[in-house]
Amino acid sequence: MLLVRVLDAASGRALPNAEVGSVDDGTRQLTNIAGEARVAWPPTRTLRLRVRQIGFRFAERTVRAGEGGAADTAVFVLERVPIVLPELRATALQPCETNVDPEAARLSLVALEQLQLAAEHYRQFEKSYPFEARLERRTAYLNEDGKSKRLAVWEERAPSDKFGERYQRGDVLHRRGRAFDAKLLFIVALADTSFWEAHCLTVRGVEERDARRLIRLDFAPITDMKSPDWAGTAWLDSASSVLRRLDFRLTGLEERDDPGRLEGYTTFVEPSAFITFPDSNVAYWWLKRPAADGGWGVPDVLQLLRVKEVRYRKATPP
Repeated sequence: MLLVRVLDAASGRALPNAEVGSVDDGTRQLTNIAGEARVAWPPTRTLRLRVRQIGFRFAERTVRAGEGGAADTAVFVLERVPIVLPELRATALQPCETNVDPEAARLSLVALEQLQLAAEHYRQFEKSYPFEARLERRTAYLNEDGKSKRLAVWEERAPSDKFGERYQRGDVLHRRGRAFDAKLLFIVALADTSFWEAHCLTVRGVEERDARRLIRLDFAPITDMKSPDWAGTAWLDSASSVLRRLDFRLTGLEERDDPGRLEGYTTFVEPSAFITFPDSNVAYWWLKRPAADGGWGVPDVLQLLRVKEVRYRKATPP
């Protein structure tokens, strides 16, 4: 077995939950709390490894048996990715604009890479540490002054492989008479090639939010989208590149559609270092049409879905 140790170049500290992947066979695993992972040698006794962590530049190299001494240890030292934008970059850019400042375009690509890596880390996390999530769904039906006239509360359970809905273009909104079902934007969509092929993204700048400096990354459906889809903003921590919040709204709705309008947001926590995990999801929608002055007023329905408990089936993450 090869022992892979992953360190932060600046501090020398171990990096837990770094992804250690084999370029040859595509297998991946996450490092433990000591920043270590063990990889089996193939018959060739040679491994081409790629090591990645959120907020760091990836490292890739070939390791051969015996090069690390008797213990067969390979050390990967990762450097942080600087994606902090100067304030002057905080300007509105049109989605998919071709004449974009080259530096802003470069930073948009870096931010996208970090989002995709966060989503891929989550997928690896759910495989390495399978869990069951206990959820509480609270749905409030509101009157015109915003007060609840009816409240429904129930609990749900979801195993890790069924937790959250997957994105598929053209399959976001389903209608059944006046009832509808919308597949809310889940973190794994951020690593889905089909999602980014159907959307434009632009870094808008750095903003203060919830006592943090966050990078604002806007996304919107491409112009030839023929069905309802998601637009919104992903907020990344400017220091760690960790995803903190995801704002979303449904676009492409027709005048007589139900719902007439839907929007909301998802907040995230870190159950383990560098792992982005959905904590709560808030969505609200309007069934009535806007008033003559164009104002929508308060929504008709407000729904909160929050994670009450996560139980790991096997090992507990670092």
